[in-house]
Amino acid sequence: MPLAVGDSDVGALCREVAALHEGMARERAVEIAVRAGRVPVRCDPRKARQVLINLVQNALDASPPGAAVEIEAEPAAGRGARVRVLDRGRGVAPAVAGAVFSPGVTTKPAGSGLGLTIARALARQHGGDVELSARDGGGTAAVVTLPGAAAGGAP
Repeated sequence: MPLAVGDSDVGALCREVAALHEGMARERAVEIAVRAGRVPVRCDPRKARQVLINLVQNALDASPPGAAVEIEAEPAAGRGARVRVLDRGRGVAPAVAGAVFSPGVTTKPAGSGLGLTIARALARQHGGDVELSARDGGGTAAVVTLPGAAAGGAP
């Protein structure tokens, strides 16, 4: 399906996705904290929202009770946006780290192995990406980059 690109605020998308997950977070005794001002970007907001939903759900699934999932959005170097979804779960095991973006690869007992695959595919449709890395002190940082508008208005 083609992108329906327009001017969006990634900070607002982050707050919206956090609000969608408040009930799930409360059930799991996990806090969701958003640090995001206005971060303008040209994207398909529906698809960018889906990327964030997939990453936040993964972070909530990984987080132990009493932990916090943090969502940070900031302008990227140059143009565009950088969003970080941070958790304090076990992190991605080195044995599967290189494969977690492949369809069917999951570390969850009931996972489909499609969440990260879809998130990365949608980000790449925009000319961006999704990457995972270990956090200092434990957990995972999922980083989404979305480029700014190119000359001529297309992403």
